[in-house]
Amino acid sequence: MSKVYEIVTEQVLAALDRGTVPWSRPWNLCGGQQNLDGRSYRGINPLLLEIASHLNGFDKPYWATFKQAQKYGGQVRKGSKSTLITFWKSYLKEDENGDEQKRFMLRYFKVFNVAQIDGLKWEEPVTVAVDHDPIAAGESLIASMPNAPSITVKATDIACYIPALDAVMLPELGQYPKAEDYYRVAFHELAHSTGHEKRLARDLKFHGEEYAAEELIAELSAAMLCAVTGIASDVEQSAAYIAGWRKALTADPKMIISAASKAQKAADCVRGVEQ
Repeated sequence: MSKVYEIVTEQVLAALDRGTVPWSRPWNLCGGQQNLDGRSYRGINPLLLEIASHLNGFDKPYWATFKQAQKYGGQVRKGSKSTLITFWKSYLKEDENGDEQKRFMLRYFKVFNVAQIDGLKWEEPVTVAVDHDPIAAGESLIASMPNAPSITVKATDIACYIPALDAVMLPELGQYPKAEDYYRVAFHELAHSTGHEKRLARDLKFHGEEYAAEELIAELSAAMLCAVTGIASDVEQSAAYIAGWRKALTADPKMIISAASKAQKAADCVRGVEQ
């Protein structure tokens, strides 16, 4: 293992051993995907809407039902395809003892992006961003990744890699209190993308113990990439993030060794270094 990578792994493990501050999302929420009344979508819906935006090229995170568009004087453009989102509807049902129990039923409804609506008499919310200068080494690494996934940077509350689309989505640089955190998050998601079948072909599973292992690989890889680019990475935050998988790490002591090795390969893949 590269000496730099080895040092990073040791630092993260040391931080885990001494206890860490609770992990927190390193970017500021911007309201994310929301309707015209300013209500943010919840649950799986933000991701569903992010995917729809990515596929259709929508650059605004604002949506409306057909009726809500009319409420604001708008008209959904003829031929526009809606996006389905879900919600849980509650109802009461008597059990065998005659007592009322609250039950939930999964329902869906259709929304349209503001890019599909004409004539809206509605003002877009103003978001305040921090004015950061991009870090050249980080920008260069991201731009030069060979065989890279598509990367979308926009005002959003989600950072993720979507294997089915081979796409990375990131909040804007100005949403982060520190520019360094933007690059750590970007490196984390790019590390996930190295698991795609056209790169290192890891068995990408985002559930169960496999999820724990994949997140461990991505976070270690992100810390390694910060180190080789000279970007100050918050090792305590990386350790706090990884601490969420402590149960899996305890159950399988070899996991950290395996993950560190795979993290090195992921970091090298992002850098374009031959394996």
